[in-house]
Amino acid sequence: MKVILAEDVPHLGEIGEFVNVKSGYARNFLYPRKLAVEANDANIKELEHYQRVLQKKKEKKFREMKELAKKIEKISIEVAKQVGDEDRIFGSVTAAEIEHLLEKKGVKVSRKQIVLPDDIKKIGTYSAEVVLHKEIVAKIRLDVKSL
Repeated sequence: MKVILAEDVPHLGEIGEFVNVKSGYARNFLYPRKLAVEANDANIKELEHYQRVLQKKKEKKFREMKELAKKIEKISIEVAKQVGDEDRIFGSVTAAEIEHLLEKKGVKVSRKQIVLPDDIKKIGTYSAEVVLHKEIVAKIRLDVKSL
């Protein structure tokens, strides 16, 4: 029996795929849990429409992320920290701090998207990355200075 998966099903397939399953498996497991729908003409047309809409949304989001990456690349962030011996700062520069400083400059990103070089524990200029999309990574310049 051919079904269209409505969710990702482990060891079977991903959302939107056509798969062959036994009719009992479809009736007793997939349909009651809303994991799949029957592969009839109406459902196939609905799936094709859904995929077109989803593709347009993905393309729009990709363009927006590219524009945001260009904006981020132009930004330079100054981080002021208390300094001890040998230009070592107390603590370290964190992704949360950079998120806050970017937000002040009008760029909204999650701290989970910010990738820092190992540990920033000295005064100097560093480069960090902001992962906006699996294909789009923006580099940002960090100037760590003393208070």
